[in-house]
Amino acid sequence: MPEDPKPNDGPDTGAPSGTEEPVGDGAKPEPKEEPDWKAEARKWETRAKQNKADQDELQKLRTERMTESEKALEAARAEGRTAAETEAARKYGARLVQAEFRGLIADRVDDGKRRDALVGGLATANYLKDDGSVDLDALKKWAETVAPAASSTPDLGGGSRRPPTSTPGAAGLAEAQRRFPQQRKPEN
Repeated sequence: MPEDPKPNDGPDTGAPSGTEEPVGDGAKPEPKEEPDWKAEARKWETRAKQNKADQDELQKLRTERMTESEKALEAARAEGRTAAETEAARKYGARLVQAEFRGLIADRVDDGKRRDALVGGLATANYLKDDGSVDLDALKKWAETVAPAASSTPDLGGGSRRPPTSTPGAAGLAEAQRRFPQQRKPEN
């Protein structure tokens, strides 16, 4: 008969192993100690800084071991990469700015022709940053200027909501007074 690898020391409580069991006579289990999140964050920040330093050191060693032709090749690659990024930003930056602007004014301008005119007349170069990304803050300000946000309550065409000038029954009283003018009582 094979032996049980773990002897059963206590009564079977039905709880899975590794969970808290009641202490004493049905008392609540002691809560597990909560980790110190600030200490954990500091630990991971330290590890990230160390990883960055190690990566920089490795790159420095690789650069030192390169031959002159490898260094020239790496410099040419970096120059080509920069040129390609600049070309892409020049080529697609205007479209990106226009798309962002179109999205910002979509719910503000219902007329498609007016929206297209606003997008077409946009000076896209003014809203591109040096890295090729869109300056959203400036673009939002311009969108608010040329197409202010609609009011929170839409006009459903129900007409004016001015309060009535007279109270209920005032029109009937005026008509009654017109038809039946008060007669003056003769004075004695």
